[in-house]
Amino acid sequence: AVDTLAQFEFEKTQTYSWSPDGKYVAIGSTKLFSDIFDANTGQLLYNLEDDAETQCDGCNTEVIFSNNSKYLLTGAKKDGLILWDAAKGKKVRKFMDCEDRVSGLSFSPDDKYVVARIGTDIFVFDVGSGAQKLRISNSLYDYYQPRFSPDGKHLVTPDENNTAVLWSISSGRKTKQFGGYMSHGKDDGMDFSY
Repeated sequence: AVDTLAQFEFEKTQTYSWSPDGKYVAIGSTKLFSDIFDANTGQLLYNLEDDAETQCDGCNTEVIFSNNSKYLLTGAKKDGLILWDAAKGKKVRKFMDCEDRVSGLSFSPDDKYVVARIGTDIFVFDVGSGAQKLRISNSLYDYYQPRFSPDGKHLVTPDENNTAVLWSISSGRKTKQFGGYMSHGKDDGMDFSY
């Protein structure tokens, strides 16, 4: 038998995120809004909508909590990429408007940066200032997830010919390129799937 700890009432669910501290569950919809619930009781705490007038059934809202559980990052076509205060349900800042599908959201391990894949572009923003730190384009980005380095100072992305590129977030430049699984005639274990 399975015990139900909490039940979350929600319409048109798209994505979920559990805060690392275990206090909150966020659910993103297909209708340009997200909700934050108390993870223990299932009570709705906050309904997050940037612009209640904007309507888009099918504009999926992605959600992810920061590693310190302080912030929730949401992203959706027509709604944009938005940072919220998770404990207060208040918008901290809007990084940008988005006219393409948003996915691949994540925070760097130190919560200093956020990354989002918007169509075939990858954007990195500074959480504290809201400044765009990096924008790179590649048709492969529509399919693969960028990853932060453990120190949060670099980002690895796929590139042409089964290679990967390491980007410096501070300089915005390529720092290394790695050969892919066909570069040496064998599988070297690189995996960019999500």
